[in-house]
Amino acid sequence: MMTDFPKWSDIRADLVERSGGEEAVAAAGQRNQEYIDSHLSAEPMAHRPPRLRSTSTS
Repeated sequence: MMTDFPKWSDIRADLVERSGGEEAVAAAGQRNQEYIDSHLSAEPMAHRPPRLRSTSTS
């Protein structure tokens, strides 16, 4: 399958460098997750998607 999009592995290093390095990317990811989590915790339970339950029998 051919696409016009570059592979992530081919462009990631440049994007990380332009974004301020690995620490900056990790910090941005953490901020995004905190934002998502804060909105999920503010939703009424009836509107939340069901959580997956573990199927392990241990």
